[in-house]
Amino acid sequence: MKIKMKFLNIREYNIKELVHEGELFSDDKNLFYGIPKEQKKGKLGFVNFHVRNIPGFTVTEWENLFYEDIKIAGYNAEAALSLHFMTDGLSSFKLKNSETIVANNGTNNLWSLNNGYFGHQVCKKNTYCASLGIYMHNNSLEDLTNKYPDLLGEIYRRYVDGETFFLKPEYQSTTMEMVHIISQIRHAKLMGNASDIYTEAKILELLAIQLQQDIGCAKDVCNKYCLKKCDIDKIHEAKIILLKKLNNPPSIRELAKQVGSNEYKLKCGFKEVYKQTVYGYLFEHKMDLAQRLLLDTDKTILEVAFECGYGSSSHFTHAFKRKYGINPREFRNRA
Repeated sequence: MKIKMKFLNIREYNIKELVHEGELFSDDKNLFYGIPKEQKKGKLGFVNFHVRNIPGFTVTEWENLFYEDIKIAGYNAEAALSLHFMTDGLSSFKLKNSETIVANNGTNNLWSLNNGYFGHQVCKKNTYCASLGIYMHNNSLEDLTNKYPDLLGEIYRRYVDGETFFLKPEYQSTTMEMVHIISQIRHAKLMGNASDIYTEAKILELLAIQLQQDIGCAKDVCNKYCLKKCDIDKIHEAKIILLKKLNNPPSIRELAKQVGSNEYKLKCGFKEVYKQTVYGYLFEHKMDLAQRLLLDTDKTILEVAFECGYGSSSHFTHAFKRKYGINPREFRNRA
């Protein structure tokens, strides 16, 4: 017998009102750094969000953790094309007239959103999630389509016809290249007066990679190693395990055993899916995390080192300098 789940329904535009009333807790100063100590202040949970507008685009950063199952209805004042990246946790989305799609940590998709009600997000109780969305306004999308009709023509046709749809039937893996660009967008304020044009350039870079990912999707799923969907699911699982054990990462053999694969298929498949070796991906993740912690928190260098999986500040400093050319303290002072 199928059990029907009960959800508390929230409308997207009611969130600020619920924060004001104390039903939800919010503190966007600590955006994207996990569950705040003050979480119990909100009866329903916490949400953090930040919206930045630049000409032609809106960048939204969001994180939440609710204490019961929540369904958030989404509304748009105007139609938009949206680049969507799940940066942490798990959630599911349903667009109007589409199937529900689950979005895991480290995946992305592209949406066409009509104005008015466009669908909803389902957030499971006690499940943390964070995401970044980039909304392309109509004028920007039209200009880009005129420049690159072969890439965007079909998407734009469906968009102007008023369709609300996912570009891909499943969320795709977010590559380390994308992760770095997302980090650059989040820290674009460091560019001063040039931050808007810098952000625009990075958004277009992300869009290009997403479109290329869509073109090459079939090739990725059936590549020279003949990866099946179950193999790709195991590779995603291996990545999640790897990132949860920064301080004591498993060997390739242990990792393969945990996900039910073999070493060869895991190594080759990981490189096919993430364009990195297993430990190359882990290193890039550590360095990206280190950069964010140094820029956006007051943690000491030793605390940052431990959080990034290094047993000593000297080992961390050596790795950081190898990546960025300067030591962590210099990097923080320059910012």
